[in-house]
Amino acid sequence: MQVDSYKKAWEVLAFADEHSNSELKQVLDRGFKEYAEGGGEEDLIEDVDTICEWAFNPTIRTKRFDEPKLKVPGVLAVLSTLASCAIRKHEYLENAPPEKIQLIQHVQYMHTNLLMTMMGQFDPDWFLHIGDRLYEKELDQARPHPACGATAIVLHEDADPEFDKFFEIPMVAATERCKARFHGGSWGGRYGPEDNEAVGETHYHIRDNNIYVPIEHAEALLWERQSNAFEALIEFGWEAIDHDEIQTIFNESKNIQPEIEDLLKHGDKDQLWTDWDPQENLLRLVRNAANQVDDLDPTEYNKARVYYDAIEDYGANGFGESSAKERIKSVRSLANSLATIADSADYKQVDVRRYDDRRNSEYAVGSNGSGKQITLDSLDDIFELPCFKNMVEALKLENSGPVRKDLYNFVRMVYWLEGYHNLPEQQREDAVVDDIHDLFESKWDWYDRETTDYQARYELRNGDINGNTPFPMHCDNPDMQSHCIGKHACPYSIYGSLPFPQEMYDQLEDNERGGQQRLSD
Repeated sequence: MQVDSYKKAWEVLAFADEHSNSELKQVLDRGFKEYAEGGGEEDLIEDVDTICEWAFNPTIRTKRFDEPKLKVPGVLAVLSTLASCAIRKHEYLENAPPEKIQLIQHVQYMHTNLLMTMMGQFDPDWFLHIGDRLYEKELDQARPHPACGATAIVLHEDADPEFDKFFEIPMVAATERCKARFHGGSWGGRYGPEDNEAVGETHYHIRDNNIYVPIEHAEALLWERQSNAFEALIEFGWEAIDHDEIQTIFNESKNIQPEIEDLLKHGDKDQLWTDWDPQENLLRLVRNAANQVDDLDPTEYNKARVYYDAIEDYGANGFGESSAKERIKSVRSLANSLATIADSADYKQVDVRRYDDRRNSEYAVGSNGSGKQITLDSLDDIFELPCFKNMVEALKLENSGPVRKDLYNFVRMVYWLEGYHNLPEQQREDAVVDDIHDLFESKWDWYDRETTDYQARYELRNGDINGNTPFPMHCDNPDMQSHCIGKHACPYSIYGSLPFPQEMYDQLEDNERGGQQRLSD
């Protein structure tokens, strides 16, 4: 889709997790262009600071605005993305998942508030289009039905004492989502554990083979889905925006660093991040501490005392590390924790060797970044990775069918693999597409040669970010989460298990030092 209007840009923001990287890039480009043609970097930094000031103040971020404070979707996208990325630049947060960082969640809430205020300004026909996306039924090849969701906005003053405007949805296209219930002060309802009956006051009605749902229910659905949409936006921004620019925002902001330092100073870490899996925190602590010690390899078997001494000398400033370190009271407590993790089926990289004298037990805790190697004789070997094995089933017609973002990611990943990477450009494209044909035909029943050829070549020719080839998706890519079995349970990693060229890893290291592609040319 060409994002050539404000309405289209707002739509991409509202459904960012369902749009391509190319479309997200267009929205951000529009925002950067506003600053390039306006006040420049000083205004950009000042506006990011303003967004953070609003987001960090609970009175402002939770206030419902009568008039929109930001009317340009690209500007909102740029400010929210830069604010979130800059927060991640603090050393205490650099290893934390964005969804666990409370300050980023505050930015997300503020972003959603501003977006929803603006969406409410549009004409009914456009809001009908949004309702259509919210309520549309997934295509079912076995039982064809109208692809539309909402077909009209109607006034039914006699249908409900609390609501009068409704989305009209044909019954043949309706889903469970249309059964609007209100319970406990919010939309959604629940099921009673005793009788398994739905609890909550119904606010939908049926007439003439249509179901009618209050507009307010759609607004709640739109608000609710912004968590996933925002995560997709900022993850794309983190990979695509120049990290020199993000670092400048972090350094120059009057709100970001002082807010973080103030929370740390007063011990309010629960307002800085939410804790996650304590066993995952412990393993990260042990691995990172071990990596600071010469000749200590956490992928090999070592005694608990060796790990304990490494942890004692380690600063433990990363996400979740300090709380994990505080829980280790002695060598024995560390040994007991590692043994428990090793005995669990959830952590395949962790193992224990027990001897008659338990004091001499040895532990291998694996690595944060590496993974079991895969020998790639053909592209089919990629499906040794559990996530790709799951993708095969998920993309079959009886399930979701082809999903463009998954297929785009797959084609881009193959493009980077050894064996293709050093070929001349046109020969490289032809080799990738030829092998993709063979693979898709063997895996999916929806395969069509002409469509696959066009789509694969289109992605390879049009997915660049300012002329730079995007990197393959990695294990933290939000698009892969629906297929992932969990990093803690997987002996593989995409970047560690597949044969990518050294040039790719060198570029990744450059990007970590601030050399990522810019969006704002």
